[in-house]
Amino acid sequence: MRHELTKNEFIEWQLVNNSFNYSINTKGNEIAIYDKRLFNLSLHLDIEDWKQIRNKEYYQTCKNLQPIQQKKYLISCIENYFKQIEKRII
Repeated sequence: MRHELTKNEFIEWQLVNNSFNYSINTKGNEIAIYDKRLFNLSLHLDIEDWKQIRNKEYYQTCKNLQPIQQKKYLISCIENYFKQIEKRII
């Protein structure tokens, strides 16, 4: 898991978030709300984290969901992953 953004990464992060905000605020784009949440949650994840999050159960569940529900489910999986990590640290 990555921990800090470089200065350039931080600038890019701000630009991407501004783009999401524009899409959300001007177009009322519901999908952009979930995309922004996913983007921000996944900033510090590496490939090993993704392997644990997107496991066999994840794919079995997603194949029965519509795209927006898939995004919501992925958000919940990432949040649960962070909770598991937090429990290990405490």
